[in-house]
Amino acid sequence: MFRNISIGFKLTLGFSIILVVFIITFSYVSLHHISGIIDRNQQNELISLYQKAQSQLANKGNLAKALSTVIASIPETQDEFARQDRKALAKWTVPLFSVLKRDYAARQFQFHLPPATSFLRAHKPRKYGDDLSSFRKTVVKTNQDKVSIEGLEKGVAGLGIRGIVPVFKDNKHLGSVEFGMSFGKPFFLQFKKDSGAEIALFVKQGSDFKLFASTLGEEHIPDTQLMRQALENKPQYFINRVNSISFASYLHVINDFSGNPLGVMEISINRTPQLDILAAIKNNIIFTGLIFIVLGILFSLWLSRSITGPIKETVTAMNNIAEGDGDLTLRLNEQGKDEISQLAKAFNSFAEKVRMIVCEVAVTSSVISESAERMSELTTKTSSEVTKQQNETHFLATIINQVSESFIKVSTQAFELVSSAKDADVLTQEGQAVVLEVVESITILEKEIELAANAITHLVNETTNIGNVLEVIRSVSEQTNLLALNAAIEAARAGEHGRGFAVVADEVRTLASRTNDSTEEIQQMIERIQKGTQESVNAITNSKEKSMESVAKAKQAGNSLYQIAEAVNIMKQMNENIASISKEEAKTAAEVSDNIEKISDIATETSNRAEESNFYSDSLVQLLHKLESLVRRFRT
Repeated sequence: MFRNISIGFKLTLGFSIILVVFIITFSYVSLHHISGIIDRNQQNELISLYQKAQSQLANKGNLAKALSTVIASIPETQDEFARQDRKALAKWTVPLFSVLKRDYAARQFQFHLPPATSFLRAHKPRKYGDDLSSFRKTVVKTNQDKVSIEGLEKGVAGLGIRGIVPVFKDNKHLGSVEFGMSFGKPFFLQFKKDSGAEIALFVKQGSDFKLFASTLGEEHIPDTQLMRQALENKPQYFINRVNSISFASYLHVINDFSGNPLGVMEISINRTPQLDILAAIKNNIIFTGLIFIVLGILFSLWLSRSITGPIKETVTAMNNIAEGDGDLTLRLNEQGKDEISQLAKAFNSFAEKVRMIVCEVAVTSSVISESAERMSELTTKTSSEVTKQQNETHFLATIINQVSESFIKVSTQAFELVSSAKDADVLTQEGQAVVLEVVESITILEKEIELAANAITHLVNETTNIGNVLEVIRSVSEQTNLLALNAAIEAARAGEHGRGFAVVADEVRTLASRTNDSTEEIQQMIERIQKGTQESVNAITNSKEKSMESVAKAKQAGNSLYQIAEAVNIMKQMNENIASISKEEAKTAAEVSDNIEKISDIATETSNRAEESNFYSDSLVQLLHKLESLVRRFRT
């Protein structure tokens, strides 16, 4: 289904989807990152505000300690405190406290006797002499260790910032002097005024927490579990809503003068400005994203057209080649260095190569067609020559059979002559009659020998003719082999279309080679036959001469039985030789006949192969004509 959609639509749709996904992802990541930055900035701001609050507490403690140190170092203070002259101390400390309360928010100013007995309260002159050791650990520690102490501590009046310094006179410890600074609602309101942040303090009471002071109202109390975590020195950052306003809050432990956890301080800042900024950024990102989406879609449309346009031109050109008039001269615009230009260059190169191949195929097919027609003619001629050779071979076989029969007949007659000679030897007493019979027999023998000599001479001539025929066969096989080689070369040039013809050409070449080998073998046999026949001719010639001599001697010695007996004996031996030679010649003639039959079989097979080759040649010619018609369809 997806393949039925155009490439241009795929590019536009794919690019648009990727762009939308990218913008959505980028917007989400950006908003998340900005929100994280805002949260981290808020956390850093809250930590800074917490540290500022801690610093203000420390400053108040240092101020209280500094005031106590100044009072303790005044000689009048030391003298009056050493004399325990309460009135003298009160005379100038009470007015001093009023000034410090007004200008520096001092809440307490008192002297203690060791270990923690109130001697004078400048803020309450009439109250003194009470023991504070049960709840004023700072006073006890200062008088016990004779060291200065500042920090938060719970008292009867509540939580306060203390600064206590031991008082000495002549290195004698007299007691301690203390200043307590304001630490309550005014401190928190002033902190809010200075920093713009909300602040609250929750004091630990058993397993719970009690609000000490807050600028957010008494109803706001953070989660107890979070405050317990903060009390264990594990700062807590969280988002909450107070009166429908979103706040970022920070909880951290507040320690007393000894470093022990006293409670948890909460610093909160209003998140509304940051949320407004985040909303504005979100709207800007969405608006910008929509603009980029529209621009991206327009760009993808332009890009898809710039890509699909040349592709459509290529498709049109290919269709024109495939379905039109086969014009291979068409070329695409290949200007530029992009992939489309490379595609156009590749198409033009492909079209040019196809054009060259088609031209070469046209020329090659024409040459192969002419060669195939020529080979078909040669194959037909070869088939005719082979048929002629086959007929001559049959004729030669017939002659050889006749020669063989003649040899058998000569052999039979020779044996009969031997028998006659034996009879003549036995019947020597018959005299002239027997001699005449011998002369007559010799005369007959002379004629038979003449016939045998003529037959053998004819056999020699025929073997010579066979040699000539074999030479023709050898020439034909060599021409056939050469034609098969040329056909194989042309088939190789034809490629896939010539594969079947290459097989036929190889078969023809193999058959020609076999024919040539058989011809060589027959030639050798013929030469052996000619050699044996020549020997037979020589022997028969000798026999003829001997017979003529025997006739002459028989006529001359007709009256001499002794000479007749000698002549008969010689004739008997010669006849035995003739019979033996004739028998061998008959055997040789039979072998020649067998070989001629083999030659005939080979000629028959050669004729069949020639006819088969002629068939494939005709098929090749038809295929080449068809190839030429296909090639003519292209315009080159």
